[in-house]
Amino acid sequence: MAVLALPNIFGSDAETLARFAYNHGFKAIDWTLEPSSTLSDLREQIKILEGLEVRFHARFFGIDIAYSDQRAQEALEIYRRFIDLVSLVGGRHLTIHIGLGVKPEDLSLEVAKRNLTSLACYGRQRGVLVSLENITRGWTANPEILRDLVSRGVGLTFDIGHALVVSQRLKRDLYWEYLRPHYQKVFSAHIYHTETPRGHEPPKSLEDIRPRLDVLRWLPNCNWWVIELHRPEEVLACQQILRKYLQGKRSYEMSSPPPRWSGRPRAASL
Repeated sequence: MAVLALPNIFGSDAETLARFAYNHGFKAIDWTLEPSSTLSDLREQIKILEGLEVRFHARFFGIDIAYSDQRAQEALEIYRRFIDLVSLVGGRHLTIHIGLGVKPEDLSLEVAKRNLTSLACYGRQRGVLVSLENITRGWTANPEILRDLVSRGVGLTFDIGHALVVSQRLKRDLYWEYLRPHYQKVFSAHIYHTETPRGHEPPKSLEDIRPRLDVLRWLPNCNWWVIELHRPEEVLACQQILRKYLQGKRSYEMSSPPPRWSGRPRAASL
């Protein structure tokens, strides 16, 4: 059964977040870090969130390990520091991005591959699984390039809203193209309907997201579903939709296998 995780919708206010989580039945937090976060800050926040499982999300605009110049090495050092911080507070998962808030012409795919390999190795040495998130533009929006990047030893955090945006833009269903090559390496998902200039939009009903949830249920290690919405009322409405869905299906009990799938996947780790 997937765990429904709550993002830090109240910013760095861990006390309000913890109270909201306990009051509404959440047992897990997906904590978005800030580039300015320190070890003392993080320890204090994690202490407040005691009793809740916590994973981490580094959504750093403009800090990219794929830059074609010295900024890539600077970014690599920043991410290594955050792997250290996550490890020191007992964390085991960190999601990162490539191409977020940067110009494509400033990036190098070869540098991205090299630094992802380095970062994945650094994370393993400290007990932290580094996962890469797909976004709406750039290399991680391209299933073929994403396959190559994930093969560098990282996991995949699958954002179903981003995948919908790309699928609609290209006028074809890309979900299996994203997931089939590395279905065993998908360890978490971001759940909401779609992304627009206004931000993340919630599903109006289960039918908005059911096909994508059915895909996720066939992934053997994707048991961390983050409701990536930022208004409390939207988070709670989506929570009810997901609870209804999960209560209606037990793990891997589906009416028929998903398309282009050969056999039932078996769990594996990186």
